[in-house]
Amino acid sequence: MIPLRAFCVLILLIGLCVLDVGRAAAQADRAPRVRRTLTLDQGQLRIDAALFMDRIEVTVLDATVSEQFLWLTGGAGFGVTPDAEVGALPLALLLSPDFELGNPVLYGQYRFLRGNTELGARLDLSIPLRKGSHTVLTAGVPVLAHLGSTATLDTGLFLETHFASETLLNLRLPLEAVVRPKPDGFFVGGRLALVLIDMDPELLTVPVGLLAGYGLPGPTTVDLVGFFEFTELFSPGASEAFSVSAWVVGLAGRIYLSPSSASSSAAEPEPAAG
Repeated sequence: MIPLRAFCVLILLIGLCVLDVGRAAAQADRAPRVRRTLTLDQGQLRIDAALFMDRIEVTVLDATVSEQFLWLTGGAGFGVTPDAEVGALPLALLLSPDFELGNPVLYGQYRFLRGNTELGARLDLSIPLRKGSHTVLTAGVPVLAHLGSTATLDTGLFLETHFASETLLNLRLPLEAVVRPKPDGFFVGGRLALVLIDMDPELLTVPVGLLAGYGLPGPTTVDLVGFFEFTELFSPGASEAFSVSAWVVGLAGRIYLSPSSASSSAAEPEPAAG
């Protein structure tokens, strides 16, 4: 017969693994977007990299266990046309506490409305290479609003379908605001989201975070950004509505390799001609 203490420890470890697998599918979304336009210029290549630490906490049988995970991610995006972008996050490495290969992500995005408010459609596919993970398909409508020449609001509506032993649907409404006084230079911002897990209002979670970065000018534009986020700051259905025990902190970089001069003008958020 298993001693009660050993049984409780086993349950806690299983809970941590389950929670970690559920959060692993969202690793690609940890770094702030800090988008200049909704899609890349035609022929433009963007290289992405991020290093961040993710802290999670789980409570089972009145006992709480927390653990920190160090992640390294890398990927790229490419502008196929002035309004279509495809990309991948093939590098997703868990560096600590154990070394593991994470799940790569493929995505495609199309912009069908230009101007001060850009509107598009996006599809992401997370491929389950990590042990115990599952396929995640995310479909959504991204929106990028340009507030004058110095600020942007990045929002939208996204539906995550988790193909686990039972299909799970999560609804996500993100909002990221960035103030950039100049096209290059210092910028600051904040981000939050409404996350409805399994479409259950009692499982609503609101992460809230801050970001700050610097854009390096030149033929090859580079955005460097540091970010911090409380990933479960407000959960009205939980035993504690407010919690700062789960968080993520990290550094991210994006390198924009300029396309030919003939296609570079497509990045301006102006209405399509004709």
